Parts: sequence; C-alpha cells; structure tokens
Amino acid sequence: MYKLFSILFMLLLVAASCNRTEDEPVQLTAPFMMENEIWADSMLLEMTLEEKLGQLLFLKTDLAVKAKRDSILNWVWSGKIGGLELRDVELNNFLHLTDTCQQMAQLPLFIGSSEQISLNNQLADQDDFPSPMAISAIDKDSAYDQLADLMVRQFKSVGINFSFAPSINFHQTDADTFNVEYFDHDRERIIHRSSKMMDKLQAQRILSIGSDFNDLHYLASDTIGTLDSLLHRYYNLVQNGISGFKINEKIFDPDSLGIFQTYFVRNYLRKELDFSALLVAEVASSAKMGKAIYAGVDIFVVNDSIDQHLKFMTKMVAQGLMPLKQLNTKVRKVLMAKKWLKVEEQKPIDKVAVAENFDQFRFGFWRRQLFEASIVLANNPKDLIPFKNIDRKSFKIAYFGKKDLQEFYEYFQKYKRFTAYDFQPVDTIGFEALKVSHFRNASTVLVFDNLELDPEKDSALIQSVQELAKVSEVAVVNFGNPFTLKYFEASIPMVQIFDRNEITESLAAQLLFGGWSAKGKLPLAVAEQLPYQQSISTPVIRLKYTVPEEVGIAAYKLVDIDALVNKSIKSKEMPGCQVLVAKEGKVIYARSFGYHTYNKKRKVRNTDLYDLASVI
Repeated sequence: MYKLFSILFMLLLVAASCNRTEDEPVQLTAPFMMENEIWADSMLLEMTLEEKLGQLLFLKTDLAVKAKRDSILNWVWSGKIGGLELRDVELNNFLHLTDTCQQMAQLPLFIGSSEQISLNNQLADQDDFPSPMAISAIDKDSAYDQLADLMVRQFKSVGINFSFAPSINFHQTDADTFNVEYFDHDRERIIHRSSKMMDKLQAQRILSIGSDFNDLHYLASDTIGTLDSLLHRYYNLVQNGISGFKINEKIFDPDSLGIFQTYFVRNYLRKELDFSALLVAEVASSAKMGKAIYAGVDIFVVNDSIDQHLKFMTKMVAQGLMPLKQLNTKVRKVLMAKKWLKVEEQKPIDKVAVAENFDQFRFGFWRRQLFEASIVLANNPKDLIPFKNIDRKSFKIAYFGKKDLQEFYEYFQKYKRFTAYDFQPVDTIGFEALKVSHFRNASTVLVFDNLELDPEKDSALIQSVQELAKVSEVAVVNFGNPFTLKYFEASIPMVQIFDRNEITESLAAQLLFGGWSAKGKLPLAVAEQLPYQQSISTPVIRLKYTVPEEVGIAAYKLVDIDALVNKSIKSKEMPGCQVLVAKEGKVIYARSFGYHTYNKKRKVRNTDLYDLASVI
C-alpha cells in the first residue's frame, strides 16, 4: 500500500511539473504594499481633510517666475502638496530647494523625475543626453543599460525617490504619429528594457511608475487571447512588483466616460492584471481632475493652482463623488509608499557623489559617442553618399526650419563652399515649391528641421523635390520626425537624426562627405523602402573633425598650443598662423591666430588657402 501511494505521489509531482513553465514569474505585489499599515492608519487619524488631499497632489513645475519658489515652500510647509518635480532648473538650485522642502515637510515628499535616459535632460545647466528614440537607434543594448545605471545613480545622489520610468510607450507600426520620447516599436525589446529599469530603480528604493497605461480594451469574446497580447507589457511589470502606472490622458476622453462605471480604470486593472498599487495622472484642469477621480486615480500631477485644485477636491468629497472611505484608501497607499522609501534614514546630500554623477568632462566624450551612434543613413541609392569629385561640383543647401543652422554650415564648409537658402512655411499653404531650374546645376542638400510635412498642404514642395532628384544630385538630412522621409522617392539618399544639437549638426555635414560612417539603425518602420532596422554604412574617404579623446589624447594636452602661438605673435616672431593637428585621419585641433601680415589688415581664417613650398 505504501509503495502504491509513493508511486501515485511521484506521478502527481511529474504531472505538476509538466504544467509549469521554467520562466513563469512569481507573482508579486508592489514592495511598498507589503509595508505595515499601522503607521499609515495612525497618521490618517491625525490628518485634516486638506492634509489628506494635499498628499494626492504632485506639483510639476519650473522656477521661471521668481515668486514660484516662495509658493512652493508655502505649499510644502502647509501640507498642500505631497510630491514635487522640478524641471529646467540649475542643478544647485534643484538640490537646495528639494532638500529644503524635504526638511520642511511634515510628511516625506515624493521628489520626482519623468526622465527615461538621464537626469541631465531635466536640468537647465547640464548637457542633454540623447532622447529615448535616438537611443533606440543605437544597435547595442549595452548603451541603454549603462545609461540606466547612471540615471539611477543620479536619482539616488540628488534625492529623487519617485520615477515615471520605465517608459512602456512604443510606436505603433501602422501609425504616423511620432514622439521622440518614445522608444522603438519592438514590444519584446521594450518589455525587456522596462523590466530591467524597474528593477534598478526599486532596488534603490525609488518608486517605479510605468508610463503610460493607455490600453483600455473591453472584448465581448476573447477566445484567442487577444487581451493577453495587448496587456502583455503591463502584466510583466505587475508580476515583478511595479509601484504604479501613469494613466494616459486619452483614457479620460469626454465622449467615453459616460459608458463606464465609477473607478473604471482601477477596476479594470484589478480585474485584468490583479494590480492594486498607485495610479497617477496629469491633470491640467479641474475638469480633467474630475474625470481622473471618476476613473480611480490616486495621485494627480498638476502644474500650478494648488489652492484651486484643493478647493475642487474638497467639493468632490463634500458631494460624495470622492467618498471619505475612498480618499482614505488613496492616502493610505501614498503613506505606505512613503514609509517604504525610508526618507528619514537618508543621509544628507553627498556633494562628491553629485559631482561624480554630473561630471561634464567625464561623460562628455561618451555623450558624443551616443549621439554619433544614433545617426542613421537610411537610404543611399547609387552610393551617392559620400559626395565624390567635389572639386568639380557646386553645392546648395536648402534649409526648412526656424532655427539657425550654424554648426552644420560651419562643418560643411570645411569640405566645400556652398550657397544657402532658408525656407519658411506659410501658415495656410505650407512650404512653397523649389524652383527646379535654380537648383538643377548643383548638388543640393535639403535639411528638414523637426517638421511634420502635410502631404496635401506641402504637396508642391514634395513634388518639386521629386522633380529635382530626376535631374540633379539631391540628398536629404532630416532632424526629428522620421515620417518626413516617407514622402520622398527611394532614389534620394536620406540621413535621419533624432536630436538636433551642435554635435549632430557637425556630424551630419561630415557624414555627407565621408568623414565617418553612420552605424545607427531605424528604430521604426517609416515606409516600404525604409524598413525597421534599416542601416547603411559608407566608406570613410576624407578627414573627420572630432575631439582629441577619440584618438586617445586628453584635450588638456593641447591647451599649450594656444599659449605658445600667442606668445610668438606677441613677440613678433610671426604675424599669425594656422595650426592643425590630425591623427589617424581625424582632425582633433584646428585653429587660426593673428593676421596674414604685420599691418593687421587681413585675419587668418580656417578657410584660407596657402601656397606650399620647400624653404631651404
């Protein structure tokens, strides 16, 4: 009998193991939800209604108006806000104000960030790192991992404890809408990255709020698992303990709310994902806040008008539209999250750690490498790029945008002189057509700067570009929205750059002439001729202009050149000169000094040409 029981037991174990998958995640709740509720409940008993409502308000603002700082301090002191995200402020001001606020607050504050790549991009005096879409164009995932590690260190060093990361947004393959803050449309890649980001954040006791939830689907019948597929990226994060989701404002569409029951978003997530942690939403008005309350949101991100929002919320409570029981449930979760953060145990700001994590010199070259790796040569028929036989060609640049293109022009001119033309859109009719006869005898580079071309309104321009490409060499450099490229024929070379700055402008010009070869890949499908992951490399045929670190030389080692030359000019050993340092086919220093003659009538310029001769 015992032997028979043993055999049956073994068979049951085998059967059970067959029904399990090796990678099946262990279901977890958000870490803060496992905190003891006793402290939160004791605080609730002592809090006034205004203090409870204040815990649900998260202020997202800047310091553009001088009086704003005093308002923030007053709101914190009186318990009218529970969280703060400061944007476009200098690092030192950020540190001073957030530290002051944290010390003044009766309850710990959420100090937040919406950044997905680097805290640099939130601060006014730090050099920006590439956008999420630009990072998606980089072939190696290691770049994202390294950036995530740095960002978490930055958060920890400045006291940020509430992160609207990871981003779970992606570009739909059948949509033309573009957002540079989104990653690519590879769902599995996004799921993998978001899980790692969440783990990194919460391992350092930083609340991870996935951004954004925008998939509210009600299916009458789902026999093929459609809903599971649609919610897969959220399910993965919930199973691994994400602290909350930021709800996309599109869910609060005024035409759709009437068909839903109260707390429809909260109930939907609980039913479909077994999720009961924090729900957050940005609300620009009282009307939006009312809809968010109706949907079951816990924390409301506002830009200003704290007293007005508190007045509206008080009215909602009085009218029974946010019952006291529901309010206490929301506040209890917020308090439990703040208890989990252990703000009271945090040490004072470590200025050394801050300096290390925001070291412009330390990360400057890496930042440049990231921008370079994100540039995509998306199309290059007939190998037109790099331009060849340029001594026999004339060049024209047509710029479509609203900003100065100084760096692009400066580096283009290092290879070839050109004539530039600026085109501005006419509000009602878009861009005018190019005069083909005016450009046909030159090689033309069209530069589009963060535009969204309208195939109807801008049809004249689009058609004229196609006509010009039939009779002359044409190349397109596109900054920003990659869907601009889909309006042009496959016969035109196209360079796609997601972030425009001094680095990418200079590199774009050098790419056209073969100073370097692009390695980025299209992170989304743009058109049939511009598919996902498209990447084209080109030969390097000319000098590249770069920084000394690229060839293993520290920039400070070249500083003495300036002093040496200026000393020689001052002692009249020469009226002026031009100095160029190149290594491994890369120019790392090029500067002009003084005048051609001692009468100081003509300055030495980098574009000057010289006779070459041997002097004996």
